[in-house]
Amino acid sequence: AESILQVLPEIFPSYDATINVSAKDYSYHEMLALETIRKIVFLMDAHGKDYTGSLLHRICTTHGQKPWLVELFGALMPEQAVIPDSEGCLPLHHLILQPYSSSTKALVGAVLQINKQAGMHKIPKYDSYPCMVAIRLGWTWEGGLEELVKANPELLDVQADHGLCPTALAASMETDLTTIFELLRKAPHLCAT
Repeated sequence: AESILQVLPEIFPSYDATINVSAKDYSYHEMLALETIRKIVFLMDAHGKDYTGSLLHRICTTHGQKPWLVELFGALMPEQAVIPDSEGCLPLHHLILQPYSSSTKALVGAVLQINKQAGMHKIPKYDSYPCMVAIRLGWTWEGGLEELVKANPELLDVQADHGLCPTALAASMETDLTTIFELLRKAPHLCAT
């Protein structure tokens, strides 16, 4: 964290750590970059030196993160979307397992845009695919399940949890009818089985 703060004057010649930064002193892009750097410093300090996950893991496990931050670091380091942490979880897994918030859908979409294959990696704690775990946790189509299915539609044919495909699992969980209907629309061939 300290090394990042030491580099700021080189990146932004007008940066002075001793004064209070205001928008009139910097352009919009400089302010956005400074805010990003501050968030990086916060994320690095928040997890300490013992944390083994990537920066993208840290972003996804820190409460209140914004999708643009995931998109930014995903564009810079796309490989981090499919690198597991010490628990075997990907950044996407942490988003699915943490308490649902208003930004969860956008964050899941941002991670899947970086690398849609993240949706094909099983969540170790459940030994199941992210879309199946999301259904078990009560996610709805509008609440983020749509992003998971669009990224990996081939998972609709997988019979994973107790021999059930995602559509059958959703029906057995008494999920809302819109979710079940949309799952059937994505895999109408499942109606015949």
